[in-house]
Amino acid sequence: TKYDYILSSEAIYTKYKLNPKIKYVLVLFPKQKFIKNYNIKSKHLINIYNYLHHMGFKIIVKSRPKDAVSLNCNGDLLIISDIFPNESLELMKISELCILFSSSAIEETIMMEIPTIDFLVDNEIERRLEFLCKDSTIQLIKNWKNLEFKVFTDAINQLAPKNSEIYKKLKTDYLFEGNISKKILDFIL
Repeated sequence: TKYDYILSSEAIYTKYKLNPKIKYVLVLFPKQKFIKNYNIKSKHLINIYNYLHHMGFKIIVKSRPKDAVSLNCNGDLLIISDIFPNESLELMKISELCILFSSSAIEETIMMEIPTIDFLVDNEIERRLEFLCKDSTIQLIKNWKNLEFKVFTDAINQLAPKNSEIYKKLKTDYLFEGNISKKILDFIL
């Protein structure tokens, strides 16, 4: 599975030419349909980016080739890809925080044990994989276009740190652990 073949942190820092002494945040850029339907403007994202910079983060923006990223929303590093190995997982591994926009990447954030802010942009589904969404793992922010710094930092401060026990418990209770590919092969053989 995609979780079985993630590079070491050192290899990831080398691959993306990143400094291991810097604090990174991974922003999974919103899909085009959400940008259009929720009327997301660059200024809304730049507000969040400014807060993240103020908090000492370097911003890694990850998007897919079919979802355009506004030039002024590239963050400090822009990765546009949808190939294996999954770059999102690699970048989650070396980041301290993940930002997403009504994304189905909730499972990945739990598997990678990374605290997450989920900005609501999908008016049809408020919470994806709700059983994984605990206040200490994923904070949902609904009205974020005019987000205030204190509201943002309060949400982040409610999150358990990366690799905390709550992520391990959620993985044990609801997901899977270990080398799944090996377990499948062992079962078949």
